[in-house]
Amino acid sequence: MYPNSLTDGGEKTILCGQTKPGEPVQVAILGDSHAGHLFSGLAGALPDTNVAYFAHPLRIPVADGGDMSRSIDRVVKDPAIDTVVVNAFWAAYNIPVDALAQTLSDLTQSGKKVFMTDDLPDFPFGADQCKYGFSPLLPIERCTQGYDDFSQKYSTYYPQLEAVVDQVPGVELLNAAQYFCDQDTCSMKIDGTLVYADDDHMNHQGSSFLIARLLADNEGFKNAVSAD
Repeated sequence: MYPNSLTDGGEKTILCGQTKPGEPVQVAILGDSHAGHLFSGLAGALPDTNVAYFAHPLRIPVADGGDMSRSIDRVVKDPAIDTVVVNAFWAAYNIPVDALAQTLSDLTQSGKKVFMTDDLPDFPFGADQCKYGFSPLLPIERCTQGYDDFSQKYSTYYPQLEAVVDQVPGVELLNAAQYFCDQDTCSMKIDGTLVYADDDHMNHQGSSFLIARLLADNEGFKNAVSAD
């Protein structure tokens, strides 16, 4: 998932990578590790495009005077980058609406098409319990949680994301969480396939599944990345 890590002269490790080293980046993914787990799916869906990601673990994509600021500035100032996807583990943060809106505004004002996702459900157990069961002595799968458990968190942060997008014309909010939940439950499995790597990150299969759905259901997003 993360082919390269580097410090880039800063204090925190930055997870980053690109599909075509040495060529101009056309599509960038920016955020924390939940931005990183979009990379393999988007790279697989766009084999002719140089897709890159800049993922700062546990760091929301807003200016911080340090590593995240440098990544935002790098993406903003790169004229080859045409499309940017922003994502983070929103449920883990008290989202700074104005600061996040400023990040998106900086990106759009540099001429980039910007999309932000609402992320995906996190679970109170790991993917190992879904794959192997509670223990070797009790191999009972645990793959779902009640929708209400996720909804309590989602209903808090989703309005904040809407408030961010409302401040920045042209930014599109992509709804990703819906693909993992129905009206009763949220699941780590889709059509029998485990799509999570742990309690809150997708594996490669999950990333491919999600990107395919986002491209199929969001014409603006599909057109933006297809034009690169």
